[in-house]
Amino acid sequence: MTDGNNPPTLFVIGAHLDDAVLSCGGTLSSLGRAGWRLIVATVFTEAAPVDEPWELDRFNLAGGDSLLSGLAKRRAEDREAGRRLGYLPIHLGFTDASFRAPYRRSERGIAAFADRAEAAGDVLAPLIAARLESTAAAARPDLVFAPMSIGDHVDHLVVNSASRTAFSGSRPQALWYEDLPYGWSTTPEVAMTVAPQYFDEVDLERKLAAIAAFESQLDYLDETGNWRDRMTHHARSIAASRLAERMWSPAAVP
Repeated sequence: MTDGNNPPTLFVIGAHLDDAVLSCGGTLSSLGRAGWRLIVATVFTEAAPVDEPWELDRFNLAGGDSLLSGLAKRRAEDREAGRRLGYLPIHLGFTDASFRAPYRRSERGIAAFADRAEAAGDVLAPLIAARLESTAAAARPDLVFAPMSIGDHVDHLVVNSASRTAFSGSRPQALWYEDLPYGWSTTPEVAMTVAPQYFDEVDLERKLAAIAAFESQLDYLDETGNWRDRMTHHARSIAASRLAERMWSPAAVP
């Protein structure tokens, strides 16, 4: 853990390459400016070979003319977002649900939004939990952020389950963040918000700049181009007169 010579460390877990920045980028900025070391570990950063060109859209590989170039572009975007926000990106290399059975069913990838019972039996969950434990052990974090899995995307559900397994003890402390943009339209099924994380206007601008680094994803985020306004409105809606991101402590997780 942290000693007098080292800064405290935040270890953030994301299912996909933009999840951490979208969901808790303001908090990352605030803690980073306060001297924390920031690490963002993204679980699903790979795809499987595709048979048809349209399958590239399953991984939102906008701007990539091949699977390899699309994946490289997305990982490069994460590195640029990390540079803008001050975090170290780690890519764990698991295959996105849009390319995995049984979720690889439809051209639009609707099956990726699975029920919790199906996701609970995903064979990757224990493998991801073990990888998170070993990665976190090397990072020695003081605090962990993991997805609440709002929106029921199977990858978020699996990462939530794996994170609970990996960080079931009291140390390091884990907080569970509201998955955005799903939280824009889905009411969280938690009775009480116990740990809103506050930040200021500088942090909001840095978060928006980091989101903008994910150029291939912006049309998917909001096809109207109003993602900045929606992100700002959401941050202002959580707490009266303050910018915030919604999180929960372990006691509030169902």
